[in-house]
Amino acid sequence: MLEELGGFLRRVSLPYDLSIHDYTAICPRINLFKTESGYCNEPEEPGCLRCLSTGGALADDILWWRHLGLSLVADADRVLCPSVDAERRVRRYASNARTIVVPHEHQLYRSVRTLRLCRLQASEPLRVAVIGVMNAQKGGGFLLDCIEAAVEIGLSVVWSIVGEFTQPLKTRANALGPRLTTTGSYRVNDVHRLIRIVEPHLILFTQRWPETYSFTLSEALQSGYPILAPEIGSFPERLRGLTGCQLYPIETSAHALAEKLMSVRDTYLTSGEPFIDSAVYAAPKQGFIDFDFYQHHYVRT
Repeated sequence: MLEELGGFLRRVSLPYDLSIHDYTAICPRINLFKTESGYCNEPEEPGCLRCLSTGGALADDILWWRHLGLSLVADADRVLCPSVDAERRVRRYASNARTIVVPHEHQLYRSVRTLRLCRLQASEPLRVAVIGVMNAQKGGGFLLDCIEAAVEIGLSVVWSIVGEFTQPLKTRANALGPRLTTTGSYRVNDVHRLIRIVEPHLILFTQRWPETYSFTLSEALQSGYPILAPEIGSFPERLRGLTGCQLYPIETSAHALAEKLMSVRDTYLTSGEPFIDSAVYAAPKQGFIDFDFYQHHYVRT
Protein backbone atom coordinates (compact mmCIF):
# COMPACT_ATOMS: atom_id res chain seq x y z
CA MET A 1 0.00 0.00 0.00
CA LEU A 2 2.60 2.59 1.06
CA GLU A 3 5.02 1.32 -1.57
CA GLU A 4 2.50 1.80 -4.40
CA LEU A 5 1.52 5.25 -3.15
CA GLY A 6 5.13 6.36 -2.84
CA GLY A 7 5.90 5.08 -6.34
CA PHE A 8 2.91 6.92 -7.80
CA LEU A 9 3.89 10.20 -6.15
CA ARG A 10 7.44 9.91 -7.44
CA ARG A 11 6.17 9.31 -10.98
CA VAL A 12 3.82 12.30 -11.05
CA SER A 13 6.56 14.46 -9.48
CA LEU A 14 4.17 17.10 -8.14
CA PRO A 15 3.99 18.74 -4.70
CA TYR A 16 1.41 17.12 -2.43
CA ASP A 17 -0.25 17.59 0.94
CA LEU A 18 -0.42 14.73 3.43
CA SER A 19 -3.34 14.84 5.90
CA ILE A 20 -2.79 13.00 9.17
CA HIS A 21 -5.96 11.10 10.05
CA ASP A 22 -4.36 8.20 11.92
CA TYR A 23 -0.83 6.82 12.31
CA THR A 24 -0.60 4.46 9.34
CA ALA A 25 2.70 6.04 8.25
CA ILE A 26 4.20 5.12 11.63
CA CYS A 27 2.38 1.98 12.73
CA PRO A 28 1.25 -1.04 10.66
CA ARG A 29 -1.57 -1.43 13.20
CA ILE A 30 -2.68 2.10 12.20
CA ASN A 31 -3.72 3.25 15.69
CA LEU A 32 -0.65 2.62 17.91
CA PHE A 33 -2.93 0.12 19.61
CA LYS A 34 -2.41 -3.41 20.93
CA THR A 35 -5.65 -5.34 21.32
CA GLU A 36 -4.69 -6.91 24.63
CA SER A 37 -3.26 -3.80 26.30
CA GLY A 38 -4.49 -0.66 24.56
CA TYR A 39 -2.12 2.17 23.64
CA CYS A 40 1.29 0.66 22.92
CA ASN A 41 3.23 3.61 24.39
CA GLU A 42 5.28 3.67 21.19
CA PRO A 43 8.23 1.48 22.20
CA GLU A 44 11.60 1.32 20.45
CA GLU A 45 11.80 -0.76 17.27
CA PRO A 46 12.46 -4.13 19.03
CA GLY A 47 9.21 -3.64 20.95
CA CYS A 48 7.36 -2.88 17.71
CA LEU A 49 8.78 -6.03 16.11
CA ARG A 50 7.57 -8.15 19.05
CA CYS A 51 4.10 -6.58 18.73
CA LEU A 52 3.92 -7.13 14.98
CA SER A 53 5.12 -10.74 15.27
CA THR A 54 1.75 -11.66 16.76
CA GLY A 55 0.04 -10.94 13.41
CA GLY A 56 -3.03 -8.97 12.44
CA ALA A 57 -1.13 -5.91 11.15
CA LEU A 58 -0.50 -4.52 7.67
CA ALA A 59 3.16 -5.57 7.89
CA ASP A 60 5.50 -7.33 10.29
CA ASP A 61 8.68 -5.34 9.51
CA ILE A 62 8.63 -1.99 11.30
CA LEU A 63 11.88 -0.81 9.70
CA TRP A 64 10.64 -1.31 6.13
CA TRP A 65 7.20 0.06 6.94
CA ARG A 66 8.48 3.25 8.55
CA HIS A 67 11.01 3.80 5.77
CA LEU A 68 8.09 3.91 3.31
CA GLY A 69 5.70 5.82 5.55
CA LEU A 70 8.10 8.44 6.80
CA SER A 71 9.37 9.01 3.26
CA LEU A 72 5.83 10.07 2.38
CA VAL A 73 5.81 12.38 5.39
CA ALA A 74 9.24 13.86 4.68
CA ASP A 75 8.56 14.51 0.98
CA ALA A 76 5.15 16.14 1.51
CA ASP A 77 4.91 19.82 0.69
CA ARG A 78 2.66 20.22 3.74
CA VAL A 79 1.78 17.72 6.47
CA LEU A 80 -1.65 18.73 7.80
CA CYS A 81 -2.17 17.75 11.45
CA PRO A 82 -5.61 18.27 13.01
CA SER A 83 -4.28 18.71 16.55
CA VAL A 84 -1.17 19.80 18.43
CA ASP A 85 -0.77 16.27 19.80
CA ALA A 86 -0.82 14.78 16.29
CA GLU A 87 1.77 17.28 15.07
CA ARG A 88 4.13 16.57 17.96
CA ARG A 89 3.69 12.83 17.58
CA VAL A 90 4.52 12.98 13.85
CA ARG A 91 7.57 15.16 14.43
CA ARG A 92 8.86 12.65 16.94
CA TYR A 93 9.50 10.36 13.96
CA ALA A 94 10.08 12.94 11.22
CA SER A 95 11.63 16.02 12.80
CA ASN A 96 12.13 17.80 9.47
CA ALA A 97 8.56 17.31 8.24
CA ARG A 98 6.79 20.47 7.10
CA THR A 99 3.94 20.13 9.57
CA ILE A 100 1.04 22.54 10.09
CA VAL A 101 -1.55 22.32 12.88
CA VAL A 102 -4.90 22.88 11.19
CA PRO A 103 -7.97 21.70 13.18
CA HIS A 104 -10.82 20.38 11.07
CA GLU A 105 -13.35 22.74 12.69
CA HIS A 106 -12.35 26.17 13.93
CA GLN A 107 -15.34 26.68 16.23
CA LEU A 108 -15.39 23.14 17.64
CA TYR A 109 -11.68 22.59 18.25
CA ARG A 110 -12.20 24.22 21.65
CA SER A 111 -15.86 25.09 21.82
CA VAL A 112 -17.29 28.03 23.72
CA ARG A 113 -20.17 26.19 25.32
CA THR A 114 -23.23 26.69 27.48
CA LEU A 115 -23.35 23.77 29.88
CA ARG A 116 -26.52 21.68 29.62
CA LEU A 117 -27.25 19.96 32.93
CA CYS A 118 -29.98 17.40 33.62
CA ARG A 119 -31.36 17.15 37.14
CA LEU A 120 -30.53 13.96 38.97
CA GLN A 121 -32.85 12.69 41.71
CA ALA A 122 -31.57 10.35 44.40
CA SER A 123 -34.02 7.70 43.21
CA GLU A 124 -32.96 7.70 39.55
CA PRO A 125 -29.88 6.25 37.85
CA LEU A 126 -27.01 8.24 36.41
CA ARG A 127 -27.45 8.39 32.63
CA VAL A 128 -24.19 7.92 30.75
CA ALA A 129 -24.02 8.30 26.96
CA VAL A 130 -21.25 7.14 24.63
CA ILE A 131 -21.10 8.28 21.00
CA GLY A 132 -19.88 6.40 17.93
CA VAL A 133 -18.95 2.98 16.64
CA MET A 134 -17.48 1.08 19.56
CA ASN A 135 -14.62 -1.12 18.44
CA ALA A 136 -11.52 -2.13 20.40
CA GLN A 137 -9.45 1.02 19.85
CA LYS A 138 -12.46 3.24 20.53
CA GLY A 139 -12.65 1.52 23.90
CA GLY A 140 -15.58 -0.81 23.27
CA GLY A 141 -14.11 -3.63 25.34
CA PHE A 142 -13.00 -1.25 28.06
CA LEU A 143 -16.49 0.27 28.18
CA LEU A 144 -18.02 -3.18 28.68
CA ASP A 145 -15.49 -3.80 31.45
CA CYS A 146 -16.63 -0.53 33.07
CA ILE A 147 -20.29 -1.51 32.84
CA GLU A 148 -19.57 -4.87 34.46
CA ALA A 149 -17.50 -3.15 37.17
CA ALA A 150 -20.36 -0.70 37.83
CA VAL A 151 -22.74 -3.63 38.28
CA GLU A 152 -20.27 -5.26 40.66
CA ILE A 153 -20.01 -2.19 42.92
CA GLY A 154 -23.76 -1.55 42.78
CA LEU A 155 -23.64 1.76 40.92
CA SER A 156 -27.05 2.94 39.75
CA VAL A 157 -26.38 3.85 36.14
CA VAL A 158 -27.89 3.27 32.71
CA TRP A 159 -25.71 3.29 29.61
CA SER A 160 -26.79 4.50 26.18
CA ILE A 161 -24.67 4.05 23.08
CA VAL A 162 -25.51 6.58 20.39
CA GLY A 163 -24.07 4.25 17.79
CA GLU A 164 -23.23 0.57 17.99
CA PHE A 165 -20.70 -2.08 18.94
CA THR A 166 -18.73 -4.04 16.38
CA GLN A 167 -18.41 -7.80 16.55
CA PRO A 168 -17.40 -9.65 18.66
CA LEU A 169 -18.18 -6.91 21.21
CA LYS A 170 -21.83 -6.77 20.10
CA THR A 171 -22.49 -10.27 21.43
CA ARG A 172 -20.97 -9.38 24.79
CA ALA A 173 -22.95 -6.11 24.92
CA ASN A 174 -26.24 -7.89 24.20
CA ALA A 175 -25.66 -10.08 27.27
CA LEU A 176 -25.83 -7.01 29.53
CA GLY A 177 -29.57 -6.66 28.94
CA PRO A 178 -31.53 -3.50 29.82
CA ARG A 179 -28.59 -1.76 31.52
CA LEU A 180 -27.23 -0.98 28.06
CA THR A 181 -29.09 0.31 24.99
CA THR A 182 -27.77 1.13 21.53
CA THR A 183 -29.34 3.23 18.78
CA GLY A 184 -27.49 1.41 15.99
CA SER A 185 -25.93 3.28 13.09
CA TYR A 186 -27.20 6.80 12.52
CA ARG A 187 -26.98 9.63 10.02
CA VAL A 188 -24.63 12.44 10.99
CA ASN A 189 -27.39 15.05 11.11
CA ASP A 190 -29.37 12.79 13.48
CA VAL A 191 -26.79 12.53 16.27
CA HIS A 192 -27.88 15.56 18.30
CA ARG A 193 -31.51 14.47 18.28
CA LEU A 194 -30.46 11.03 19.54
CA ILE A 195 -28.30 12.55 22.29
CA ARG A 196 -31.20 14.76 23.43
CA ILE A 197 -33.47 11.71 23.63
CA VAL A 198 -31.00 10.12 26.08
CA GLU A 199 -30.63 13.38 28.08
CA PRO A 200 -27.36 12.16 29.60
CA HIS A 201 -25.96 13.45 32.84
CA LEU A 202 -22.58 12.76 31.29
CA ILE A 203 -21.03 11.86 27.93
CA LEU A 204 -18.19 9.40 28.39
CA PHE A 205 -15.25 8.69 26.07
CA THR A 206 -13.28 5.48 26.48
CA GLN A 207 -10.76 5.68 23.61
CA ARG A 208 -7.65 3.53 24.07
CA TRP A 209 -5.42 5.19 21.45
CA PRO A 210 -4.22 8.77 20.82
CA GLU A 211 -6.91 9.97 18.43
CA THR A 212 -5.69 12.71 16.14
CA TYR A 213 -8.92 14.74 16.37
CA SER A 214 -12.27 12.97 17.12
CA PHE A 215 -15.42 14.17 15.39
CA THR A 216 -17.54 12.46 18.05
CA LEU A 217 -15.91 14.79 20.57
CA SER A 218 -17.04 17.72 18.41
CA GLU A 219 -20.59 16.36 18.58
CA ALA A 220 -20.35 16.05 22.36
CA LEU A 221 -19.03 19.60 22.67
CA GLN A 222 -21.90 20.90 20.54
CA SER A 223 -24.43 19.09 22.71
CA GLY A 224 -23.45 21.04 25.82
CA TYR A 225 -23.62 18.02 28.13
CA PRO A 226 -20.76 17.33 30.58
CA ILE A 227 -17.86 15.29 29.18
CA LEU A 228 -15.46 12.83 30.79
CA ALA A 229 -12.61 11.68 28.52
CA PRO A 230 -9.20 9.98 28.71
CA GLU A 231 -6.08 12.11 28.92
CA ILE A 232 -4.59 11.01 25.62
CA GLY A 233 -4.32 12.21 22.03
CA SER A 234 -6.26 15.36 21.15
CA PHE A 235 -8.61 15.16 24.15
CA PRO A 236 -6.46 17.19 26.62
CA GLU A 237 -5.87 20.15 24.29
CA ARG A 238 -9.53 20.25 23.25
CA LEU A 239 -11.08 19.82 26.72
CA ARG A 240 -8.74 21.02 29.45
CA GLY A 241 -10.18 24.06 31.20
CA LEU A 242 -13.54 23.96 29.37
CA THR A 243 -16.77 24.24 31.33
CA GLY A 244 -18.19 20.85 32.35
CA CYS A 245 -15.28 18.81 31.00
CA GLN A 246 -12.85 16.59 32.85
CA LEU A 247 -10.04 14.18 31.93
CA TYR A 248 -9.04 10.89 33.53
CA PRO A 249 -5.65 9.17 33.20
CA ILE A 250 -5.44 6.66 30.34
CA GLU A 251 -4.09 4.13 32.86
CA THR A 252 -7.38 4.23 34.81
CA SER A 253 -8.76 0.72 35.28
CA ALA A 254 -12.38 -0.19 34.57
CA HIS A 255 -13.09 -0.48 38.31
CA ALA A 256 -11.45 2.89 39.01
CA LEU A 257 -13.52 4.53 36.28
CA ALA A 258 -16.70 2.98 37.68
CA GLU A 259 -15.76 4.43 41.05
CA LYS A 260 -15.15 7.79 39.38
CA LEU A 261 -18.68 7.64 38.00
CA MET A 262 -19.96 6.91 41.51
CA SER A 263 -18.18 10.07 42.64
CA VAL A 264 -19.74 11.96 39.73
CA ARG A 265 -23.19 10.76 40.82
CA ASP A 266 -22.57 11.84 44.42
CA THR A 267 -21.34 15.26 43.30
CA TYR A 268 -24.37 15.67 41.04
CA LEU A 269 -26.70 14.95 43.94
CA THR A 270 -24.98 17.41 46.28
CA SER A 271 -24.05 20.27 43.93
CA GLY A 272 -26.16 19.77 40.80
CA GLU A 273 -23.02 19.45 38.65
CA PRO A 274 -20.92 16.41 37.76
CA PHE A 275 -17.50 17.67 38.85
CA ILE A 276 -15.55 20.78 39.67
CA ASP A 277 -12.45 20.96 37.49
CA SER A 278 -9.85 23.63 38.16
CA ALA A 279 -7.60 22.57 35.26
CA VAL A 280 -5.99 25.42 33.36
CA TYR A 281 -5.49 25.30 29.61
CA ALA A 282 -2.00 26.19 28.42
CA ALA A 283 -2.56 27.54 24.92
CA PRO A 284 0.10 26.93 22.26
CA LYS A 285 2.21 29.94 21.32
CA GLN A 286 0.58 32.51 19.05
CA GLY A 287 0.42 31.38 15.44
CA PHE A 288 1.19 27.71 16.14
CA ILE A 289 -2.35 26.72 15.09
CA ASP A 290 -3.58 27.99 11.73
CA PHE A 291 -7.35 28.25 12.11
CA ASP A 292 -7.73 30.03 8.75
CA PHE A 293 -5.84 27.44 6.72
CA TYR A 294 -8.71 25.60 5.06
CA GLN A 295 -10.64 28.78 4.33
CA HIS A 296 -7.78 30.87 2.95
CA HIS A 297 -4.74 28.73 2.13
CA TYR A 298 -5.71 25.14 1.36
CA VAL A 299 -6.63 25.62 -2.30
CA ARG A 300 -3.76 27.44 -3.96
CA THR A 301 -4.17 29.33 -7.21
